[in-house]
Amino acid sequence: MSKKSKTSLVIATAICAGCLIFGLGDSWAKEKVRKPIQERFEATISPVFVSTPNSRLAIAIEEFTSDQELQDLAQTFLSRGKRALEDAMGKFKKGHLDVPGGEGMPIEILESEGAGAVRNLTILAERGLNNRWGVSQQLAADYPYIFVQLEVNEQGNGKGTLIRFAKLAFNPQGRMVIENWGRQRFQLINVHLVK
Repeated sequence: MSKKSKTSLVIATAICAGCLIFGLGDSWAKEKVRKPIQERFEATISPVFVSTPNSRLAIAIEEFTSDQELQDLAQTFLSRGKRALEDAMGKFKKGHLDVPGGEGMPIEILESEGAGAVRNLTILAERGLNNRWGVSQQLAADYPYIFVQLEVNEQGNGKGTLIRFAKLAFNPQGRMVIENWGRQRFQLINVHLVK
């Protein structure tokens, strides 16, 4: 093997080793930032909206959206519009939502209000552009979120509603405005905290 070939081989090996080390470092870093699950809720969806015997909704909560994060999102929407809002929301992951036909959807907004006897949870998860529910790609793009509201007691039991195709906006006062395509809401029954 010529001296030039040996040098090229050494350089190529060093580059590959560097990529491997940096690649592993990146995956280790991602693993470190994974947040522990604080709470898990399950519920039954009624009526079921896909042809499957599974009617279970599962919610894994890693953290809640802060007031400052909501204010920043409102300001982004009011100053730069829907697309900028969606880009900003894509940076948040507060947990994940599993519904029939769409598992592991990242929760991007998760609010908890109230204390004591009743707590209200507001959840907005990115559905993505999957077409498992027989809708057009345009509709999926225009209404990219699943919206869930839960009302639970101190033991974590309660009820709720789910909107399959939701759009998010903010009013001039900075409050969330949810638009529902088709106006259909699904009831969530047997809502309970998973121990």
